[in-house]
Amino acid sequence: MYLSDWEDIRQLTKFEELNLKSMRLLRTYLLPFISGLLITAMIHVGYRCQKENDDPQDTGITADLVQMEKDAALAETAFLSGDIEQVKLVMTEDTYEFYKEVLENQAPDKLIEYGNALNSRELNKYSAIYAEYTFTGGKKTYTVGFAVQADKSWKITRF
Repeated sequence: MYLSDWEDIRQLTKFEELNLKSMRLLRTYLLPFISGLLITAMIHVGYRCQKENDDPQDTGITADLVQMEKDAALAETAFLSGDIEQVKLVMTEDTYEFYKEVLENQAPDKLIEYGNALNSRELNKYSAIYAEYTFTGGKKTYTVGFAVQADKSWKITRF
């Protein structure tokens, strides 16, 4: 063999060495990255959110809409009375404790104003245990949440 043949073999060996380094980098960094992307895609497909055209109300669980509306009307009447004791009756105990200081510092005309706004309520979303109404009063939009109680009545849980 001539000297030039040895140089060709040595260059081929360097090329193979470079190729091996590239394969190690590929195996060390790129393959785990691609595997992670594939796993994430499979999880996303398996646990995706509802489609936008699905009916969010169609839970298969029925709510007593008549009782719900009746108790919402009672809440409206309680606020229209301007009496904190009447408002307390349409709230859960925890909710009243949470809003107690705010309610006690409200003038009756503010409660009546809220009751007037509550008159324009529209059922926004509901399930068998929770309902949410939206309504506007002046330029403000409000929401009020009701939860079903053990006696099947609906009481305010937040507003």
